[in-house]
Amino acid sequence: MVIKSLKMAQNFNSNYEWRKWLLKIFDNTRYYKEREMKRVFQWRRYLGWKDLTDQEKLVTKRVLIIPLIAFPILSMIRAYTPLIITGLTILFLYRFFEKGKLFK
Repeated sequence: MVIKSLKMAQNFNSNYEWRKWLLKIFDNTRYYKEREMKRVFQWRRYLGWKDLTDQEKLVTKRVLIIPLIAFPILSMIRAYTPLIITGLTILFLYRFFEKGKLFK
């Protein structure tokens, strides 16, 4: 295998092919496929709203609207937690004690 590889190396006439051959031999990622990199959310890019694709507009709306919706919901849960827990406790106790009774 090594002799065959060395014979192939002698036929290479460009520096790029030489590097490619070395990477092929010594690199452990044999099945690596190059992938297109996804863009990370950047404010400057999203300021030009008209230039965005439909998918990027949807992502922008989600990033900006979800915190606006989540904050009031979380603040309500935080404010009414004792009331919610008390109501659930009463409901479970009612169901627990009701099981012993017969229904028509």
